[in-house]
Amino acid sequence: MCFGTLEDARAYYYRYAARTGFVVKIRTTGWETINDQRVVVNQALHCNRDGYRTSRVKAPQRRKTVASTNCKARCYLALYKMTGQWRISRVEVSHSHPLNPKLSRMFSTNRQLSMHVKDLIQQNDQAGIRPSKTYQALANAVGGPANLTFTEKDVRNYISRHLRISGDETDPKELLKHFSRMKELNPNFFFEIDVDENHSIRNVFWADARCRAAWEYFGDVVTFDTTYKTNRYDMPFGSFVGVNHHGMSTLLGCALLRNEDTRTFEWLFRTWLKCMGKAPICIITDQSLQMRSALETTLPHTRHRWCIWHILNKIPNKLVGYRHFDQLITCMKRIVFESKSKDSFERDWHDFIEDSPIEKQFQREYTNSMFRDVQDQFIKKADCDISLINHHGTSIVCEVDQQKMVFDMSVYSRYQVVYCSQSSDVQCDCFMFQSNGILCCHSLAVLLHFRVTAVSSQYILSRWSKNVSWRHTYIRSSIDMDRSDESMTIFRQLCSDFYNIAQDFVATPEVAAILRDAMDSAREKLREHKEFEHQAAPVPSAIYSHTHDECPVSMDELHGPRRVPTRGRPTSTRLGADLEKSIKKRARKNKNTHNHNKGPNGNAQPSPINVATSYKDTQPACSEMTNNLAMHSGSFISLLNSFHNAEQLCMCT
Repeated sequence: MCFGTLEDARAYYYRYAARTGFVVKIRTTGWETINDQRVVVNQALHCNRDGYRTSRVKAPQRRKTVASTNCKARCYLALYKMTGQWRISRVEVSHSHPLNPKLSRMFSTNRQLSMHVKDLIQQNDQAGIRPSKTYQALANAVGGPANLTFTEKDVRNYISRHLRISGDETDPKELLKHFSRMKELNPNFFFEIDVDENHSIRNVFWADARCRAAWEYFGDVVTFDTTYKTNRYDMPFGSFVGVNHHGMSTLLGCALLRNEDTRTFEWLFRTWLKCMGKAPICIITDQSLQMRSALETTLPHTRHRWCIWHILNKIPNKLVGYRHFDQLITCMKRIVFESKSKDSFERDWHDFIEDSPIEKQFQREYTNSMFRDVQDQFIKKADCDISLINHHGTSIVCEVDQQKMVFDMSVYSRYQVVYCSQSSDVQCDCFMFQSNGILCCHSLAVLLHFRVTAVSSQYILSRWSKNVSWRHTYIRSSIDMDRSDESMTIFRQLCSDFYNIAQDFVATPEVAAILRDAMDSAREKLREHKEFEHQAAPVPSAIYSHTHDECPVSMDELHGPRRVPTRGRPTSTRLGADLEKSIKKRARKNKNTHNHNKGPNGNAQPSPINVATSYKDTQPACSEMTNNLAMHSGSFISLLNSFHNAEQLCMCT
């Protein structure tokens, strides 16, 4: 019997072994030099249970399931040099052990995953389905695990080897390949990799086309945080986040950083500015001195503010020992969120630390989430009492007393609202419109008092509007991109066609026979076409090169970041600023000191509370009020939205 290649001869004997019920192994391979090239001239294929196996230890702890029985079954293949064909020169078919053809499909050499199974495993892995559930679904589809040609371990091995490739040298190459593929799919995808002198990754930044398009609308104010980090390389993950027209967070860029020093942040902010093309009006960060230094250098004209949530989050640790803790928190939040001016805040804070129809118009314009916030203000205007105190030309100054319930007690807060009768402009000293982008209940009460039926267009911001066509929503997110190659895509399309034919036409055995005949004919034509392509195919090159303008080195030269050794598992995956960690440490010391300074009844000695609230009367002209509104509305309207969210977080905790 002759074969064209060694692979064909070997495959023939493998098929014989699978039908008979044993496993084949390559025992020896002979080489010769022909025309200055080393080629294989013979090969011996033995049963895997040939020879004898003795243990090197007297009492082996674990015995392998395959035991050698000196089996003599084997096959010898030899190259006939005159014709270049392979022949079976000698064969032994008798075995010294029982054979089991029914279980041969479960031998390690015979177990295999079909393309359909691989595609199903890949889809389930992307959907977050566990491998055990995937294996159970495949087993149920064929009538049980006994009818499968693979085990659950094979499913897990395929996921770990092909779908979750990892390694010090594999990770950077896969990262660059992914970024390059995203760049080919959408040229607006941006990435940049910073490497050190050893070509090891130091910092990475990327932003897809959706992020860059969203920046055009919601890039006036952003927050930057390095809360999370990766476990393998201990690299902090930085995210740029803005607020969209629904009042929800929207991603504006991501980064992996080597550390959190000033140089790293300077590189990141410069790269981010290069990607977006312009600097934001305001940026909110945590209390990191390194970030502040980097922002002063790279974004000198951007207003930098610290996150109010990080600040208020420290209050419970510092004041929890006081008897009137709840009253202290209430007074402090009222000073922070209800101060009308900088001077009034300073006075109140000093005293605190010393002694211890318009609705329908908004409904048509605003998104549902933002309109709910407007409705809350319309509900609160019922608690407002208006009184006129001054009339200066077209400018009318009103005092609005708002009733609030604090611990089942009625408390009144007074606000001044300036109304312009000529332009129907309104300005309140609570500055809610300048901070949150919606009119406050005090302004709404004054407008309804003067029978205003429609507000000016300056009070309806386009960033909250549902009638604006947002270009970034029509750009597909990069995370939705399919990671399959072209062959897998073609396979899925063919499977879909096969399923449709089987569902629509295969109803009787006669129709099924027609389909099988057509498939057999197509299979024969495809086999002939494949053999023709195999003979005409050129020898593939083993050299692979890839270059990209956004990476300073090639893919072969790119190495993974240096691994940072850690002592055991980290206590938390959340990173905090150095200042925040030092404050927590000092708070623990103060808590221990507090336990030694308790009174006779076991409670801490309370401190008296005397919080004074001041009000400053202002009577701005109508023109000045309009100028102030124009100045404030250009900034980030929801700057204090994070303050409000921080207040809710603290109240929940």
